[in-house]
Amino acid sequence: MLEKNQQQKVPKIRRIDIFRVFLRSFFVQSVWNYRSLISAGFGICLIPIVNRLYEDPKAKKAFLNRHLKFFNAHPYMASYALGVSIKLEEDFAAGDAEASQKLERLKKMLVSILGAVGDKLFWSVIKPFSLMVGVLLLYTFQSIPLKIAALFAMFTCATKAFGRGTNTAWMFINDCEMSDLKNWKPFI
Repeated sequence: MLEKNQQQKVPKIRRIDIFRVFLRSFFVQSVWNYRSLISAGFGICLIPIVNRLYEDPKAKKAFLNRHLKFFNAHPYMASYALGVSIKLEEDFAAGDAEASQKLERLKKMLVSILGAVGDKLFWSVIKPFSLMVGVLLLYTFQSIPLKIAALFAMFTCATKAFGRGTNTAWMFINDCEMSDLKNWKPFI
C-alpha cells in the first residue's frame, strides 16, 4: 500500500516535457568533447525530465551523473536513446531499482548500434537522396534565394524527421505491456 502511495507522488512525464527534450535535442552536439563525446549534450537534453521527476538537488545530481558517462551515437539517432532513457528514468523515479541498471546496459549497447546505423543511413542514403531532390527543385524556382532555400530544406527536413525519435520511443514503450519490459534484458 505504501508503494502505491509513493508511485502516486512521482510526477508523470507529460508531452510538453517530451517536446522540450525534442527542442534541446537539436543541440545535442553543442557541448561535444573527446572524453564523453555527446553525453554532456544528452544530459542537457534531459534537464526538463529531471526537473519534472525530482525536487531534491541530490537526486537531480545523481540523475545527471547517470547520463554524463560515456555515450556516443549519430546525433540524429540519439533521440531514440533519449526516449528510452526518459521511460527508464520515469520507472526509476517511481521506485524500480533495476531501471537504472537497465538504462546503463542499454546505453552501452546503443552506442554501436545508433552510431553505425545512423552513419550508414544518413551519409549513404538520406544525404545523397535529399541532395538529388534539392538539385531537381533548383530547376523549379526562378529566384536564387528560393533555390538555395530548397536545397537546404530538403536535407534539413529529411534529417529532422528522425528527431521525432524521442517522442516515438517514449510512446512505444508506454504502449507496451509493462510485464514484458520488466523481464527485458539487453544482450550485454
